[in-house]
Amino acid sequence: MFIALSLNNFQISDLLLEKGADINAILCNNIDIINEEDVSLYQNPFKYFDMNVNRDCFTRDYSRAINSNVIQYLCETETLCPQNVNYIAKHGFNTNSIRPGIIKQLEKNKKYEYAKLISELINEGDLD
Repeated sequence: MFIALSLNNFQISDLLLEKGADINAILCNNIDIINEEDVSLYQNPFKYFDMNVNRDCFTRDYSRAINSNVIQYLCETETLCPQNVNYIAKHGFNTNSIRPGIIKQLEKNKKYEYAKLISELINEGDLD
C-alpha cells in the first residue's frame, strides 16, 4: 500500500483496500542487530521514521527497528503530494496517528510544502 501510494498508483491502492489492506497500517521493520554496548550510541538515520531499540527476551540480542505510518513513509521517500494526501483522506486515514512534531521536523528540513499538506490534512480531520 505504501509503495502504491508513493507512486500515486491509486488503482493498485484501491485493489489492495478491496483485498483487506489497511490505510492505517504501521510499517514495522527490524533493520539490524546491535551490540549491547552500542545501545546508548544508536542514532536514527531516518528523517521521519520512528526508531526504537528492542531486546529479544530469548536471545538477549538488541535490534533497531523502524516504525512508520503512511504519512511518515511518504515524507521519508519524498513522495508526499496533494494527490496521495487527498486519497489518504478519502479512504479513512486516522489523522490521530500523525506524530506530534512532524510538522516542525519537516520545516526544519525545509519541506514546507509537506508541512502545509499535513497541516491541512489534520485540520480537515478535525472537521469530521
